[in-house]
Amino acid sequence: MIGATPQFPAIDDWQKMSEAEQDALLARMESARRRGALLNRLLTALACTAAGAGVVLAILKMW
Repeated sequence: MIGATPQFPAIDDWQKMSEAEQDALLARMESARRRGALLNRLLTALACTAAGAGVVLAILKMW
């Protein structure tokens, strides 16, 4: 995956951040979470498509 997933800082560091910095960090973390979920769905769809194509080819080969 591109870039590292932002980690939640220690509570002391969090409290020292401005509200804008906190919001930006939370937005980056949410964006990274959504990208990961999208990638998982894409890989699952590709695996299912490949499995379906394999089944169709096996059936055609037997026929």
